[in-house]
Amino acid sequence: MQQLQGKTALVAGGGRNNGKAIALAFAREGADLILVAREKRAELDQVAHDCEKLTSQPQRAHVVASKTGLYGLIKALALELGPYNIRANLIALSLIDNVRANPEWYRDRGAGGHTDEELAGVALRRTGKPEEVANVAVFLASDQSSFVTGDRIMCNGGKYM
Repeated sequence: MQQLQGKTALVAGGGRNNGKAIALAFAREGADLILVAREKRAELDQVAHDCEKLTSQPQRAHVVASKTGLYGLIKALALELGPYNIRANLIALSLIDNVRANPEWYRDRGAGGHTDEELAGVALRRTGKPEEVANVAVFLASDQSSFVTGDRIMCNGGKYM
């Protein structure tokens, strides 16, 4: 659960620097925000927009819970299997261009089965390719990541819940 869910915070100087960082952190933790600044309205508006994005989407609790549970499992496996030189890591994905088992379910969506709104929430503004996921998997399986265990790599183009 988000630590600040159901709370309202007034963040003065919310357009930049410490105020911006606080606003983004509070939004991530579920707070409702009131942002104020003496000047630079455009910066304040951008922070407000960013805060609406760093928050979870509605009707996604099951996804957030399952991904959080998997991350916990990976951390536990890393601790248990590490003494045997076995590493455990998680690749967290979002909006990957995969073939849909039931394409008729996605008729109202654009290319790859994703809406323009979903793509707008991705920093890179595109879906990922299965090959890009495979590259991350190769890195995690290789000796280049020999000291990485119990962690997750976000392979999501900059999309967060």
